[in-house]
Amino acid sequence: MSSGWGSLNIPNDSDTIEKHLESFCNESMVVVCELGIERGHTGNMIVSILKKLGVPCVKYYGVDNLNYHKWEHNTKTEKNIDFQHPEMIFVEGDYRALSSLEEIDFGFIDACHCAECVFHDSIAMSKKIKVGGSMAFHDTSLRLQYPNINGLRPDAWQHYDSGRSVRPINVVEGIMMARGKWSGEWELVMQTGDDLSWGGIRIYGKKS
Repeated sequence: MSSGWGSLNIPNDSDTIEKHLESFCNESMVVVCELGIERGHTGNMIVSILKKLGVPCVKYYGVDNLNYHKWEHNTKTEKNIDFQHPEMIFVEGDYRALSSLEEIDFGFIDACHCAECVFHDSIAMSKKIKVGGSMAFHDTSLRLQYPNINGLRPDAWQHYDSGRSVRPINVVEGIMMARGKWSGEWELVMQTGDDLSWGGIRIYGKKS
């Protein structure tokens, strides 16, 4: 499956996520939470893959603000969410909305790409991930991070409103700042796409 992934780099990012989802193939239920969903295309693919793998019950929570700045026109508009499965639930808000959710098997963080937001997003997500579950980050290519790419991130890299135009892209710095504060013990299980001009995936597994 290589189409319909939204803003993920194909084939690097899509193949990495699909390969990782195979680790859930023997589970009776998988709970997914995506933080920063844009229009929901990546979430649609994640749910489709889990179903294809034979997971009997899939729950998906997509967390984002209802409004965002459209890439094409740079004007605020209602988010056009295109969920394609009845198991998909939209939750309006930011990382603070995670506290009301059930425990999560797979968390995917693709919201604001500045270090400060990744810091808060990942700490909040880590508290909800089950032991044996995992947490993935998008746009971790080393070529993409500040100061390798110097300048402010465009609106397309930001799904929250707060401070959207004043901080550069630095997902990797946010991970490194937060990792010692994550709930539980973690290990890096996948890291791909460090040389991509955009994209890249890092996935961490929760050991305890």
